[in-house]
Amino acid sequence: MKFEERGQALYDQVTEAFDLRPDELSILELACFELDTVDRLQKAVDELPSLRTKGSMGQDVSAPELGELRQHSLAFANLISRLKISDEDSDEMPKKSPFEVAQMGGRARAKGFRRKF
Repeated sequence: MKFEERGQALYDQVTEAFDLRPDELSILELACFELDTVDRLQKAVDELPSLRTKGSMGQDVSAPELGELRQHSLAFANLISRLKISDEDSDEMPKKSPFEVAQMGGRARAKGFRRKF
């Protein structure tokens, strides 16, 4: 596989540190491509004269590159999280996703717990 600089660095780092199954290797390859895409989109956004552009009716709208950057960033994060790899030297507790935190809050409220300000 041929990746760009950061995609190749990620691929090399993960494959050297972990023995991946074929399905995990496919996910890693997709993640590396997404990381390279994010880098290209970020460069394009950095070169924009403004983060706003004119829509079809002349209204101000966000530059389309911003939406693409957001989508590819989310896709990259999703793929990386699907690998379920972690730093074994880390003493930190596993972090919860925003969705998991919201679920916990919803369950607590359902049980009658309320946040006090």
